[in-house]
Amino acid sequence: MLDDEALGNHWLSNKGTSGVVLSDEVFRVIEIKAIDLAEDVRARLSFAPLVNVVDQTGSTNADLMADPHTCHQQVLIAMHQHSGAGRRGSQWASPLGGNLYLSAGWHFGVSLRRVAVLPLIVAARVADEIESLLPSAIQLKWPNDLFCDGKKFGGILVESQTLSDGVIAAVIGVGINVNTTPAEVRVHRPITSLSEQTGALVDLQAVAEAVTLGIFLACQDVASSSTYDWHGAWSKRDLLLGRQVTLDSPTLSGGVARGLSEDGGLRVEHQYGIETLYAGEVSLGALEQ
Repeated sequence: MLDDEALGNHWLSNKGTSGVVLSDEVFRVIEIKAIDLAEDVRARLSFAPLVNVVDQTGSTNADLMADPHTCHQQVLIAMHQHSGAGRRGSQWASPLGGNLYLSAGWHFGVSLRRVAVLPLIVAARVADEIESLLPSAIQLKWPNDLFCDGKKFGGILVESQTLSDGVIAAVIGVGINVNTTPAEVRVHRPITSLSEQTGALVDLQAVAEAVTLGIFLACQDVASSSTYDWHGAWSKRDLLLGRQVTLDSPTLSGGVARGLSEDGGLRVEHQYGIETLYAGEVSLGALEQ
């Protein structure tokens, strides 16, 4: 729930989807209008996605993955998730109060190897789209976390299933701390929100539009030949580059991050040379404890 510190003196009138009494200004920045969102992104895409906004759900990713045959070009946004998930089954904190919990689906007729780089391209595309909303540059932490000023404000989870006709159905989930920062995770790692970075409430509709565009532009990049330099876009924002990292990997415990391989792996230099990782958790040691 939004608290007094987050909202200042705006507790006046109107009810948001959470039932909190809000002023006109606060209500405007924490609501999402599905029809407007679909029409606004049409200008940059060759289609208008089917957008559905709900008050709450367990997990937007799980909801779309429940019927992978129909998820193509669908967007599901929840104002609150009570079972949101991050990578490797970790829980994504999803409090009420104007943050973004969005999932989108796409059907790919390309190889699984090509779809494997989708999380990285989504991260780069989303960073491109929302960076204009922030005073500082966005940083990307391999493989798909969004940072600003050295603090995490968003994450991406891609799940996929190969259908009987060989089509790969993918669901891309993006969680962004927009107007609140989950207090319960502060003690585990540096974390922030867009509003904390800007010093003001941030329009959730604008963030939802930017994220939707980023996801579907990335899907189009993967689905067809694209001139988008996702590797360059990622590399200029690489949070780990040149830094000592701690690894939860079956083959390595640590080393110095040396950027991405051409196929999206993390290159890590250790005493025996440089090794490329494609799975495992990476942290900056004590900085993320």
